[in-house]
Amino acid sequence: MAIDDVYQLTINSTISGQVYMNTIALRRTIDTAVVGADFQPPADALKNIHRPSQSSFYSYTTWRARQVRGTAVTWPEGPDCTPIGGLWFEGVFTAPTSGVTSDHVLPQQCAMVTTLRTNTVGRRYRGRLYAAGFGEDSQNAGSFSAPIVAAIQAAWNAFFTTYVTDAATNGWELGIWSYRIASGCAVVSPGGGHVRVEDANPAAAFTRVSAPVTRSAVYTQRRRVVGVGI
Repeated sequence: MAIDDVYQLTINSTISGQVYMNTIALRRTIDTAVVGADFQPPADALKNIHRPSQSSFYSYTTWRARQVRGTAVTWPEGPDCTPIGGLWFEGVFTAPTSGVTSDHVLPQQCAMVTTLRTNTVGRRYRGRLYAAGFGEDSQNAGSFSAPIVAAIQAAWNAFFTTYVTDAATNGWELGIWSYRIASGCAVVSPGGGHVRVEDANPAAAFTRVSAPVTRSAVYTQRRRVVGVGI
């Protein structure tokens, strides 16, 4: 059955030669077979949260959905920490796909952060999304302007209403997917590999989002600095 299956939906975008990706988790709430077209509404809605406040040079390209829980997916025990099987879908966004503003763009490492909270405490039960491509006039002294923060929070609230409050009728429920819980594996530092620390438990890895919170601070991602890694 499709109900309670979980997918990770990733939206891809670009600006100044850099590729940006944001991923959310969606749980199926209706008992019908999933097809690619089912992801178009949430993908377009997620794209449109930030796009009206982003630079015209910022472009949304493609989306991809990967099944991470359901009868078609196996999370192995033993040394393997990678899921096997599951359905994959991908597509392009409905136009318009570019930002709107015309002012100079902030450096690539500057981002607006939205925190996705749940009713459970702990790092495994919260998420963050980083949105780039905002103009210089959108912020002052390291804080995004109040009108922009309010507009994006309102867009997140609308997304929340559709995919949390009304999830039962809209087919998808927004949540946090914990790779740590699903796989039972933790990241090994340095190096970024994984090691098993507990049993895989994909049945408990999805947690429903209780509130999206848009942050006013201009956050930075050091790996986005031009020249890093070259």
